[in-house]
Amino acid sequence: MQALVNELLTLGRIDYSNSKITKIDLVKIISDVITEVSSVYPQKICTHLPEKLDFPIQTTDFRNIVHNLMGNAAKYSPANSEINISLLQKDMQVIFKVADHGMGIAPENRKKIFDRFYREDNSHSSKIAGSGLGLAIVKSEINKYHGKITIENNSPQGTIFTVYLPIEK
Repeated sequence: MQALVNELLTLGRIDYSNSKITKIDLVKIISDVITEVSSVYPQKICTHLPEKLDFPIQTTDFRNIVHNLMGNAAKYSPANSEINISLLQKDMQVIFKVADHGMGIAPENRKKIFDRFYREDNSHSSKIAGSGLGLAIVKSEINKYHGKITIENNSPQGTIFTVYLPIEK
């Protein structure tokens, strides 16, 4: 119940004013979240990260994106699988990817998974902890920075979430 309340508060606090934004090192945030996720889940996390990548975003906003995507990848993937994380700057945007080898997401549900409280597979949702708010938070944070998120299949199974954040001039 406390986790649900905290996630609802996070959604309510997302501020679109962009008034307190400074450049932060995204690699540091990703590394911190990897440490947290690795302490809870058994999957091997493989990274392809630059040494440093500064971007103007609130720390908590980027942390919410990274933590929710990585946490979901770990929750829905087999214990002996890999989660691949990458970050790069290309064509005036920052691109952050999380690829897992979990159960995947049906194409017809890919838009719905960003809705509040939506859980794709009810047969598994009682076994896998979560409120159905994590991806709604991710989508709201990305929208705040005029970005986008895509979902595609990972081969041979799983999902790749790709976040695109434009670099404003």
